[in-house]
Order: sequence, then structure tokens, then C-alpha cells
Amino acid sequence: MKSKVLTVVATFNAGPFIADCLSSLRASSVKTDVLIVDNGSTDGTIDTIQSKFPEFELIISESNLGFGKANNIGLRKALEDNYEFAFLLNQDAWIQPETLNHLISFYKSNPHYGILSPLHLNGSGDAIDPKFSYNLHVRNAAYFDDLLTEKTKEVYAINFVNAALWLIPLKTLQTVGGFNEYYFMYGEDGDLCERVLYHGMKIGVVPRACGHHARYNAYYAKRKALSNVIFTARNWQRWSYEKVTRLSNSAKQGFLTSIENVIIGITTNLMKRRFSTAIGIGVGWWFFFFTLPTSLRHRKLLAQPGPHFIVG
Repeated sequence: MKSKVLTVVATFNAGPFIADCLSSLRASSVKTDVLIVDNGSTDGTIDTIQSKFPEFELIISESNLGFGKANNIGLRKALEDNYEFAFLLNQDAWIQPETLNHLISFYKSNPHYGILSPLHLNGSGDAIDPKFSYNLHVRNAAYFDDLLTEKTKEVYAINFVNAALWLIPLKTLQTVGGFNEYYFMYGEDGDLCERVLYHGMKIGVVPRACGHHARYNAYYAKRKALSNVIFTARNWQRWSYEKVTRLSNSAKQGFLTSIENVIIGITTNLMKRRFSTAIGIGVGWWFFFFTLPTSLRHRKLLAQPGPHFIVG
């Protein structure tokens, strides 16, 4: 199958998995152009890419742009150069030779889907990735029922799938745009999924297509007290923003939910003597409160169709 596909890989200290990731693209039965956006790696990732994969385009940022903003560089290129599909691939994930073929073949007959994902296996390929399995079970448990009876369907509609392996048709980029750059890391995929659904498209998992996700990430390493306050504050500011901008609920409902959960979060952590986490929650919510006008402007903007964050 000949389709114009751009694969986008955002990297940051990708460790031992970047070679598996990029080698799998070489072996794909559907040939794809590749754009790698590196967020200032210092562990040899750039050297590996340049020496072993010289045919792939590489953009090196002097600073860490974050997951969403880095991927948006690739999504912008896909839109401007009129690619039929963008394929987002995590640095710690890789595809099988027929993964793209199965996803694209399904989409050709089902163009009402805005995001398609393969089944996520773990790094060894001997089980479904645990977090992916959890999400699939919670959001569409029919897959596991069908698996027992060996009657799996061609696709399973779902309201969220993490962005480790996403096929995004051009129509989605034109209608919804890219990642909301308010999110530095985590939360951006849920935001984009919700916007896809809000604008009338579906999200699906195609079990015939399989990829692998090794989950190489030191993001949640143990932190000292001050670092934990900053980390927690950023996360809770992002989480509160997410509640208010969620288009499936009213802004008022999201705001009240954020207050309720902040009170619960602070109280719970104080009772468990997790003082730095409790402080971080409070600080994060107050930062969110003072940027509430920005959140409301973003909510109004994202309710309108358009290539947000990748044009203009």
C-alpha cells in the first residue's frame, strides 16, 4: 500500500531503545518519512541517530520543549506538506512490519476515525502493556471478552488511548490541530483525544495491528522536598486546567471539581505526613487560579474547529 506517511519521534535521553524504535521504521512494509525532534538529549541519543540512521531528518532543540510542542513540529510539517497521515511513535516504542499497513488499510474503509492505535504489547512482546491493558479494560472491556471467545472485532472504539503509537489522518490535523502546548508532558494526549471526539470523530484500537511499548522513563524518580513541591505544583496546575477546559463538561463544573479534589488531595497528604506534596497541590491550584482567564480563552478557542497549535 502506497500512502504518504510522516512518522514523528520526539526524543529526550532515549537510552537503549531508540535504535529499536528507528530500526522498526526501516523494516516497515509501508515506507514512511521520519522526522525526529530531539529535546536536548545528553546521553548519546543524538550520536546514535546521526551515526546509525543518517537518512532520517533530525531537528535538535537546545532546550527541552516538552512532548507536545516537540511533536507539533512534526505535525506542522505533515499538514504543510500535505501528508496523508502522521504517525506518532514514542522513543521507547516500536512497530512490527505490518503495523502501519493494518492501520492505514482500516482507515481507508473507515474515514470517520480521527485517531487509530495498534494494540500495545510490552517490550518483550509476551503480554499487553499493563497501562494500555488497564485503559482498554476500563474504556472498552469488550475486547477481552471477545479475546476469550476468539471473536475479536476489527476495531474497538475508545475515548482515550495514550499517544505512544498514533496514526493521525490529515483530516484530523485540519479539524482539530495538534497538541495543546499548555501541557509540557502528560495530559496532552487526553486533551487531544477529547477534542477529536468533541468534533465528531472516533478513536479506535485496531487489534490486528501490534506495536511495542517498553516504557523507558525516569520522570517519576524519587525527588527531594523542594523538587517535589515544584513537580507536584506543575502537575496540579495542569490537572486543574484540564478540568476547566474539558469540552464535554461546563467550565463551572470543571472549576468546582478542581476545588473539591484539591481539598481532598491536601487533606489526604497532610494526614499521611506528605507535607511537600500537600504544599505542592496548594501552590499548583493557586497558580491555576490566577491563570483562569487564559484557561477560559483556550476553552473557547478549542471548541472551534481548526488546526490549533500547528498553524499560526
